[in-house]
Amino acid sequence: MTTARWRRAVAPLSRDGLLPLTPADRRRTILDIGAHDGLLTLPLARLPGARVIAFEPLPAAFARLRAAVLAEDPPLPVALRAEALGRAAGELTLSVPVLNGVPAEQWASTAKEYGAFDSVSDEDAFRAMHV
Repeated sequence: MTTARWRRAVAPLSRDGLLPLTPADRRRTILDIGAHDGLLTLPLARLPGARVIAFEPLPAAFARLRAAVLAEDPPLPVALRAEALGRAAGELTLSVPVLNGVPAEQWASTAKEYGAFDSVSDEDAFRAMHV
């Protein structure tokens, strides 16, 4: 097993940092944090009156999420954010184990570094997913 690491922007989750949501907006806005390729994003966006803000910091997963959202007809009320979400703006490193040459994105972690394993660059990991 190897590890891919990504440095990603972090959007602040705060009253003023994320979006200026009114009380009415808060009742119908759903945050999908770690949206991956849209397994929950798409059905949640189809709920009557719902609006989804989907956060996905991993480049390959975000590309799949974006493609899935754009393929919907009629368009769904989804705002896509290619970043992580945290208490304050900044950057973080996500570690992703790579098993048999394939990044295991579902195990991405800011807490685990999978340090006992070799690492690969984000470009190598992205290419491995698109072979």
